[in-house]
Amino acid sequence: MTQEVRSSAGAVRSVSEESVSAVSDRRLQEAVHRALADSNHPALTGAKVRIDRGRVQLNGLVPSYYTKQIANAAVLNVNGVKGLSNHLSVLPR
Repeated sequence: MTQEVRSSAGAVRSVSEESVSAVSDRRLQEAVHRALADSNHPALTGAKVRIDRGRVQLNGLVPSYYTKQIANAAVLNVNGVKGLSNHLSVLPR
């Protein structure tokens, strides 16, 4: 399926949904990384973030369940996130 997109110069061109989705997924990934960094929990800056059509998947290690919940809240507050699979693992003490 294609979609018409207007450039900043006003030209209209057709692009596939896949390319539009890829661009918005990249922007969303940047926003999610920023939100995790802004949470002031250093362990979250190392989280691996995958995005597919607005659905976020987190992977990595965190020091506590609290930090994992902070990640949930940070990601779900990002505009454009359609879903979250939080696969962050809590390190044993």
